[in-house]
Amino acid sequence: MQVLLSNASPGIALSDLIRRDRLSVGDVLRLFQQVCDGLAAAHRMGIVHGDITPEAILVTPGGTAKLRGFALGATGYSADCIEHNVTGAPEFMALEVCS
Repeated sequence: MQVLLSNASPGIALSDLIRRDRLSVGDVLRLFQQVCDGLAAAHRMGIVHGDITPEAILVTPGGTAKLRGFALGATGYSADCIEHNVTGAPEFMALEVCS
């Protein structure tokens, strides 16, 4: 999984892909694992995405998931930063973040 910092890569947003095609369970699991790997890599670099939605996941023609939209993310984050600076789409937030 790559961390994509620009929209220059060819592909389709996951939101558009799932509207267009029915994905197999295997495809969903593979993409989910790639997204998790990408987020873990970003977190190791001290970057929090801040708004993971199907629109923020780009699927290349070869089936590789790439993350985009890091503009809302934060660098050098801490637990205090995450607790008090809430950003992102409410429908995709964890319940503990919204409370």
